[in-house]
Amino acid sequence: MAKVPRGPAPLLLTDSEIDSLYAALGALGEALDHLRIPWALVAGSLLGALRQRSVLFCDDDVDIAVLGAEALTLARAELPAALRGAARYATVGGRDGCRWDRVRPAGCSTAWIDVFCLVEYADLGALRAVVGAKRNGASQDAAVVAAALAPAAALPAAAWPIWHYSEPLALIKWPRELFAAGELLPLTASRPFGALPAGKTRVASRPLAHLLRAFGDDCFSTWRLPTVEHAGGGGGGGGGGGGGRAGKWAAAQAMLEAAAAETEGGGARAGAPALTAAQYAPSQPSRTKARRENVHCAESLRAELAEMAAAEGIACPQMLRGGTEHRRRSWQRFH
Repeated sequence: MAKVPRGPAPLLLTDSEIDSLYAALGALGEALDHLRIPWALVAGSLLGALRQRSVLFCDDDVDIAVLGAEALTLARAELPAALRGAARYATVGGRDGCRWDRVRPAGCSTAWIDVFCLVEYADLGALRAVVGAKRNGASQDAAVVAAALAPAAALPAAAWPIWHYSEPLALIKWPRELFAAGELLPLTASRPFGALPAGKTRVASRPLAHLLRAFGDDCFSTWRLPTVEHAGGGGGGGGGGGGGRAGKWAAAQAMLEAAAAETEGGGARAGAPALTAAQYAPSQPSRTKARRENVHCAESLRAELAEMAAAEGIACPQMLRGGTEHRRRSWQRFH
C-alpha cells in the first residue's frame, strides 16, 4: 500500500499540535453527535474544508459552532463528561480567560478548538440588539455597532433570516461571517477533513457565497496568516507555549512576505501571495498511520467550485476566472 503524502506541513503548528487537533476534533464531533447537538465547521476551518480538505496549512486552530442557544447550553453542561478525557472543555472566561468556549486536546495545552454559537436573527433590529450591548451591560460605541451591522444591512430582504454569532465580540470582529438564508442548512457530512473521513465533520450545505463574503473573492487563490493576536498564545485564551507560537508566527510571516514579493503584480491582493499547487493538498497528520487517502488537488477544487457557483447562482471566484481582477476588501480574519 502506497504511503499517503503528508501534504503541506502546517506553518504555525507543531507535529504534536496538528495530530492532537485532529484527534480532539474527532472526539468532539462524536460527542456532539451523541448528544444530538447540531454543529459545523466555521470560519477558517470551513474554508479549509473546501480549499484543502483539512486544517489550512497557514492556520493555527480549528473553529466550530454549535447551532442555537439551547445547543450551547447543552454543550456546556454535557461535553466535559462526554469527551471522556480526550479533551478539556472550557467555557468563556474561566481559568483560561477564553473569549469564547474552547476545547483543548488532552496532553496539549498549546492547541485548541474554538467553539462558537450560531443563532438565527430575524431582522437587523434583532442583530443590533445583541451588538449594541457590551458584556458589562454598557452600550457599545455607535461607530463599532455600525461597522458590525454593515455587512448584514447590505443584504437583500430575501437573505433573511440569517445565522450569525451569538457573542457580541465575535459579531464585531467578524461581521462578514454570517450565513444568509439557505446557505447553512441543511448541514452536510460528505467532506473528509485531514485525518477525519467523510461523515465525521459537518459543513454548511451552500458555503461558497458565504466564504466569498467572509474572506474575499481571492480566498481560493491566495493565502494569509491569522491575526497577530494569535501569535501570543491565543488572544486571551491563555495557555503555555506563547513564546514558541510567536516564533513560528514570525517565521511564517517572513515566508509570507517573501512569497508575496515573488507574486507581486500577478493579481494577488497586496500581502497575500498566490497559492502553489502543493498548497491545495490536505495537511495530513505527522504520523503516517493516521493519514487518509485523499486525492484532492487544485484541479479537483476548480471543478467543484464551478459546480458550486452554478448551484448557488453566483459568479465564479477568482481561482476559476484566471484573471487579475478581484475585490480589494480588507479580510476580517486571514487567508
